Amino acid sequence: MKKIFLFALLALFTLALAACGGGASAPAGGGDTSATGPTTLTIKGQDIAFDVNALRANAGNEIIVNFENVGTLEHNWVLLPLGMDPLTAVESDVLPGADAGILQGGESVSFSFSAPPAGVYDYVCTVEGHAVAGMVGKLTVE
Repeated sequence: MKKIFLFALLALFTLALAACGGGASAPAGGGDTSATGPTTLTIKGQDIAFDVNALRANAGNEIIVNFENVGTLEHNWVLLPLGMDPLTAVESDVLPGADAGILQGGESVSFSFSAPPAGVYDYVCTVEGHAVAGMVGKLTVE
């Protein structure tokens, strides 16, 4: 499994470099931000952090989230509405459809939702104490 992940990561890195061309940098945290088509975000929850803390997507596009809890504690991933304080958010504060649910260590889930309007949104683990410990990130929607 680890070899497959490393191969997939290498393939994605190679594709990102090829897409850069002319010295432009790839979006932080990945995500195919083409004007049309879905954006796929792959995120891992660990004890106590996300493996990426900056992601990008285009407004209105479908976002496919592949979330895996590689830690031993339970974790989730939710995208919050603009202006919501990520340190006080609870799972019910999520944007419609943008919720992985609570996963135990070793579990994973894939889900999709429509990207919200342009802005910088917080994503967070709403398990008590995890956001305060640093389990937060930003999704920039362009």
